[in-house]
Amino acid sequence: MKKKAKILKKTANIKDQKWNQLWSSVPTDKVESVYDPRADGNCGFRSLSHAIKGDENLYGDVKKNMLERLTDHEDWYLANAVYLEEDIKKMKVLLAKTGPVDSEHWFYTPDCCQLAADTYSRPIHFHSPHGAMLYLPFTNNAFSSPIPIVLHLKSAHITLIKYRARSRITHPPIYPIYANVCQRANIQCRSHQFTSKP
Repeated sequence: MKKKAKILKKTANIKDQKWNQLWSSVPTDKVESVYDPRADGNCGFRSLSHAIKGDENLYGDVKKNMLERLTDHEDWYLANAVYLEEDIKKMKVLLAKTGPVDSEHWFYTPDCCQLAADTYSRPIHFHSPHGAMLYLPFTNNAFSSPIPIVLHLKSAHITLIKYRARSRITHPPIYPIYANVCQRANIQCRSHQFTSKP
């Protein structure tokens, strides 16, 4: 029993140390795990791949899916001022890259977060030194899941946070352009479902 208790205590200490590395915008008391993907410049896409496909090594498929979404809806994104032409050009280049990449082709916000949310019809939380933001999909269809994918950026590396099942989470502020784009494009605005009540 003493040995088991010692192991459990050691595990708890390791977990506490890892949780202490998270930004204050993360409710650490709700965190179940932090997934740390390979650091080859694709950590953002690897984290998404682990969340969506259960395997970080399928990040190339994530890039492909996102590129297809961007290409198919390019005119819509431009018409509704979600992206500028230079944003689309930049994303097309980085999404087409395979293998290890330099900083010019890393996953970045807000553009990649919004595109990922749209591609997989999932809310995305993004925590960084600048605070946290919630990205909601631009769609009139039901979300594939209301449970957000939670990405965490620190020291130029993105990890994936998983909250405990049935945890009540206070969502970060919603990406400021969301409501206006919904109104302009005649999309159902779901802000009220993700806005914390005072």
